[in-house]
Amino acid sequence: MHLNIPINPCKKIIIFYGYQLPMTLQVKELYSHHTILGGFVNNINIITISSDIGAGKKGAYKGPKTVIEHLNFNQKKCSFTHIEPLESPDNLKHEFAKGIDDIVRIQTHALDKINSLFTDKSGFNLIISGDHSNGHIGISAVKESNPEKKIGVIWIDAHADLHNPSTTPSGNMHGMPLAMSLGIAINPAAKNQLTDLEKALWSQLLQIGSKQICPKITPESLVFIELRDFEDEETAIIDQFKIKCFTPEDRKKSGVKKLAEQTLNYLSECDFIYISFDVDSMDPSVSEGTGTPVPGGLSKQEAIELLSFLLKSPKVIALEFTEINPDLPQTNSMVEVAADILNQLF
Repeated sequence: MHLNIPINPCKKIIIFYGYQLPMTLQVKELYSHHTILGGFVNNINIITISSDIGAGKKGAYKGPKTVIEHLNFNQKKCSFTHIEPLESPDNLKHEFAKGIDDIVRIQTHALDKINSLFTDKSGFNLIISGDHSNGHIGISAVKESNPEKKIGVIWIDAHADLHNPSTTPSGNMHGMPLAMSLGIAINPAAKNQLTDLEKALWSQLLQIGSKQICPKITPESLVFIELRDFEDEETAIIDQFKIKCFTPEDRKKSGVKKLAEQTLNYLSECDFIYISFDVDSMDPSVSEGTGTPVPGGLSKQEAIELLSFLLKSPKVIALEFTEINPDLPQTNSMVEVAADILNQLF
């Protein structure tokens, strides 16, 4: 089916596994069953997807490996699944869906490799990916492994990523993963005229997985956080389906903790929750090393606190970090910022 749309408070400072939590947080506030309460820190499935085929600026494929090198996790307590890109020399031949042939291949390959991790649920899944087109892989893995369950998605990003090949202004597919997961079909009346092959490949992406489930998620099970840069076509989808959005203004007004509580309450009927964190959700003062920075985003400390609060929910099955590009000019290393956030969370 397609959417037819053109504990008790402890001391102020807590040390665990060598990391110091912010002084303002207490154990009862931490929402951290994944860290100190539930033992998931001892059982993390780390998945790297080193593909940036969907990005306009190349280099994010290096992000997962370099972030891993900066993590302080006890690697004996982690499992690793590494997925390399499957890129052909002529991967940009489709004007409005650049690299879509290769993206179909990498997503099919990745889904086959990681499905079992979402089925046995023996640990927490941490995905570090190249560009955000890979977000559809993680969502698809959760749904493929739990076809009868309702999947919630928290998309922490400056951008809506709701374009499809018939509406995209750039053709870059890192702006399309949520359209894939929502099952948004090609609009024949839209501005971009596509070939039959491009239409077929898009349909293939929507139905990726052996069960060919489409859509993977519904609009009411999606929440945007830090959304602040999007086009008219994306606004139309958000408005038509009343997708829940929290902007930087909402965060400044209510605070990070309240925003997290509202998000989890909104998704209370979902069985599992997938969190996708694009580093451009943070302000460019800390997110220079990403392809599409937008002013007005989270500070590093706000990102840590937001994710800490969200990880309270036992429904959270995976956290994805994405769009870290070590090749871009930057004053502060985006790799080090991302690794430090993860080190403090886990």
